[in-house]
Amino acid sequence: MTPKTLFTIILKIVGILFIKELLMSITQLVVEILTLIKRGILEDEPLLSIAFVILPIMIYLLIAWLFLFKSNYLIKKLKLDKGFSDETLTFNISTNAILNIGLVAAGTYILAMGIPTLVKDVVAFFQYYRMTRMAYAGDEINPLVSNFFLPVTRIVMGILVIIERKRIVSFIEKRERKAEEKDPQSQ
Repeated sequence: MTPKTLFTIILKIVGILFIKELLMSITQLVVEILTLIKRGILEDEPLLSIAFVILPIMIYLLIAWLFLFKSNYLIKKLKLDKGFSDETLTFNISTNAILNIGLVAAGTYILAMGIPTLVKDVVAFFQYYRMTRMAYAGDEINPLVSNFFLPVTRIVMGILVIIERKRIVSFIEKRERKAEEKDPQSQ
């Protein structure tokens, strides 16, 4: 394995982690929009709060795209593969295996963050319900939607990332091959 291949793998794993952050931001945006629809408020301040959620989504999307599909460009511009005494590094693991490991790690992380949040929200909801003997105040969005939407969505995303990792790796590698065919000088 060459230093360039190693850095390509590392950049792709970082890109996968940015995809994870992108998915988390999208779930926050959905909750924000549901809250605005429920309250019927569409003035400057709520639109500003949506803009503050959309901005990180766009940044995460750009960074993830660069790391996943333009890793050779980043390696070339940042000169990451220069300055190594050995031109080859000896590892007996494929890029496919490392990307699979990265996806499993990202999916497990999403699950690890989503499950405790869901449990905490369920407990808090039942404590609130028991104390007030009412499910929710009429002007608020239903806690079953707002409190449980985010962690349930994250849990589903984590499971999907783990289950569909082979398709995701295949997609990433296919895009990489197409990019290399278009620009053979980037190798």
